[in-house]
Amino acid sequence: EANGLGRWLAEPDAGIALDPEWQVGPDEVPGKTIGSVTAREVDDVAAYVSGLVAEHDLPEKLFVIHQFTHSMIVRRERVRSRPALALPITIRGLGPTADKIGKYRDLLHDPPPPHRHLSPAHDRPGPPSFLVEAGALADDRQATAQVPP
Repeated sequence: EANGLGRWLAEPDAGIALDPEWQVGPDEVPGKTIGSVTAREVDDVAAYVSGLVAEHDLPEKLFVIHQFTHSMIVRRERVRSRPALALPITIRGLGPTADKIGKYRDLLHDPPPPHRHLSPAHDRPGPPSFLVEAGALADDRQATAQVPP
């Protein structure tokens, strides 16, 4: 589907997000079944977007992957970094706040994709923004406190 977005992705202020939960099999129902993507699928999209950045001499693009189960990104450790792409994996959750915090902490142990173009200070998990968005925490400081050192 990303190939159909080339016109917009060629704009300097456009990024892309992959939401694997909606990619389900032909006999499965989105929302009832949690879908997934493979590292190869992520890399194919990343290569396409990285190519657009190079072709159009664009600034770095945000390439976000949403995840809330281990199975949503198959072989996550094989996801490769690409030139000119910032590749965060955002950990979101379903259900009560306590469940979301538990899932966030659990998924922190999955190996992150390599970010060879970033400094080691940037190759670490970010705060669970869903806690602030959902009103579960008062401010960003409380959300950041959830991130291990």
